[in-house]
Amino acid sequence: MFDIYSKLKKHEDENYYQYLWRVGGYVRDGEYSGWKEIVSFVNEALYGDDESQYRDESTYRKAVQYARNFYENGVFTSEQEYLKQMNLASQKIYKEKQKLSDERRSLNTSLRDQARREENTEYLESLIKNTGLVAFPRYDIPSVKSGKDLVVLLSDIHYGVDVENVFGTYNSEVCACRFGQLLSQINYIQSINNCEKVYILLLGDNISGNIHVTTRLENRENVIEQVQGVSELISKFIYDVSKMFSKTFVNSVPGNHSRIGLKDDVLRGERLDDLIPWYCKAKLSHISNIQFCEFNNYDDTIASVTIRGNKGLIVHGDFDDPTESGISKLTMMLGYVPEFIAFGHKHNNFYQDISNVQVIRGGSFMGTVDDYTISKRITGRPSQMCFTVTDNGIESLYPIIFK
Repeated sequence: MFDIYSKLKKHEDENYYQYLWRVGGYVRDGEYSGWKEIVSFVNEALYGDDESQYRDESTYRKAVQYARNFYENGVFTSEQEYLKQMNLASQKIYKEKQKLSDERRSLNTSLRDQARREENTEYLESLIKNTGLVAFPRYDIPSVKSGKDLVVLLSDIHYGVDVENVFGTYNSEVCACRFGQLLSQINYIQSINNCEKVYILLLGDNISGNIHVTTRLENRENVIEQVQGVSELISKFIYDVSKMFSKTFVNSVPGNHSRIGLKDDVLRGERLDDLIPWYCKAKLSHISNIQFCEFNNYDDTIASVTIRGNKGLIVHGDFDDPTESGISKLTMMLGYVPEFIAFGHKHNNFYQDISNVQVIRGGSFMGTVDDYTISKRITGRPSQMCFTVTDNGIESLYPIIFK
């Protein structure tokens, strides 16, 4: 048996096609009765024990027959030329298989890294939720029925700056103190208005960031510590405010100070401010009357809100100006005219009716104390802005000046 089929062993210097061509010659010369007789030996010679690769006799028979037809009809001038062409074809197939293998390996690596990142994110979110359960106990939701709601603009906190000069002092402790003052003023506003719902709108620049050299010099914390610190303060603020109202809605846009690179080198949505609502949402996920409304937003720089049927837009102000030209460009791009637009960015409270659009700008927690605002003569007392809304639109404005 061994002597009869010993010719079917594959030579070390033979490729797939050369082997089939040689064995096909044995069949054609009558040394074997046909491919059915030798198919098991051919499979073992080509693929060893990997039976998943085994082929039936017709696969080999047809391949050799096709090749023989080409050869006998003069496509190749010689057997050597034929084998050369077959070898080139084999090399091409090998290259394509290698490309596919490399692409599959690259995809698997990418998917594995993505899965690890998602797992880390889910784990971090779980930790934040667990700390929120301890730090912010559930409470009895107040039942408030009235014809108005309150809007709180939370703008330009610039957490992380540590400065003291003739114009004032600002640091993390002062920032936390001003959150307390703001909460006290909201409590007073609620006592005289009895608003049903509250809309807390984060207008960006929650952190000081690193966008200017002087900013980096004046920061006490690095940007990671800034995000962590202000996220804790805002989470507590939202929680404390929510206990006064039947429902609390939160929405946000990022500011230019949280850019992760130079202005012309990053996409408009690559800003660290976006981490803060994510953190707050996880921290307060167990409080049933707090809802984060980022699903209503147009993109990373334009958010929307509807209060008692009044449509409003939320922007930071680095891409949009509170002028007739700026309002026109924004509303034309969106295709409708809102009742109001909330701005931040300029560090002072502002209100104006521009072409029948109520333009409201919030102030800054910091005021005029850092090197950049002083050198640019951007003056303004530390302040924030609140306003009430009824079915007929904005009713009252409450500028809040910090001491």
